[in-house]
Amino acid sequence: MNQRTLSTVFFGILAVLVLATLYVWKTENNWVPTDGTNTWDTSSSTVAEFRYPDDLDTDYVLPAEWPPRLNVADGSYACPDAGTEVDGVRTEERKVLNVLFCISTQSQGAAGSTYTDYTYTYEDEEQEKVISLLFSTRTPQCLNYDGSRQKRCLEDQAAFNMDNFVVRIIKTLTLR
Repeated sequence: MNQRTLSTVFFGILAVLVLATLYVWKTENNWVPTDGTNTWDTSSSTVAEFRYPDDLDTDYVLPAEWPPRLNVADGSYACPDAGTEVDGVRTEERKVLNVLFCISTQSQGAAGSTYTDYTYTYEDEEQEKVISLLFSTRTPQCLNYDGSRQKRCLEDQAAFNMDNFVVRIIKTLTLR
């Protein structure tokens, strides 16, 4: 091999190593992009402060009970009802970007929309607190629309990721 080929291979391997290291660091350090959260509104109480947006950056998943409510309690995290549905409340345990959540949802239909209540609960191990974020959303029933609007509605709702959105909110949380 000539020196030019050797240099190209070396820098290619170096770039792969840097990208792999960055990926591992982001994953292990619970990294979540928070770009844009500095313009969000702030909710403050004697217990905590966190940021939240005015809306969910989508036309077809809308905040209903908003801003989110925050509950902070002493104790250990548990998700005893994971994998069940009791009285219309579905509970599951799920890890999202290295945060283990107990997620409860309950949906009800009303006049062309579905309202969903969410509770995301997790443990802040450093503070030895169990934290819950509670809120509701309204999603219109897309099949009530015609043509391209129906298509946009279905795509928008399918693409929206509530889990990652919640992680962005909790990454702004400061306990007092």
